[in-house]
Amino acid sequence: MKTIGILGGMSDQATMEYYRLINEGVNRRLGGWEIAETVIVGVNF
Repeated sequence: MKTIGILGGMSDQATMEYYRLINEGVNRRLGGWEIAETVIVGVNF
């Protein structure tokens, strides 16, 4: 599996939603309790 990068910080709620949606897609594709290998970097505006 590849690593997904998310640039967070615009809003913690948006970052959380992106993370949730990505992992829901991974669960549909791979089944079970799989999660995406993810790196989240928060930027303080």
